[in-house]
Amino acid sequence: KEVIKDITPPVVTITFPQANAKVSPKGFSFSGTATDASGIQEVAISSWDYARRRWTLYNQKAAYNPQTTVWSFNHTKDMLTSGSHLQLWAKVTDTKGNISKQAVLVQVLIGM
Repeated sequence: KEVIKDITPPVVTITFPQANAKVSPKGFSFSGTATDASGIQEVAISSWDYARRRWTLYNQKAAYNPQTTVWSFNHTKDMLTSGSHLQLWAKVTDTKGNISKQAVLVQVLIGM
């Protein structure tokens, strides 16, 4: 019997925020969808802060609902620098170990 290995990566989308969006310095919800025929094992979130020149978040597990395929992660104000730009990453791993990544660049509004 021939074994067919799953090498198809999952499909990941970012629904919020959109590219070049302006987000609140008080925090926001980073969200999207992830699907795969074999199922989703994990959605991990990373955030690069250009003002700090460092990761303010790296490979943190997002909430994932397999029924709706929606993932989300709340960015809090301590992860954000007012007036800076953020590169947000979503890395999705399926149950067979295949990985997909999606990124979006946003601007943090100036505020308190």
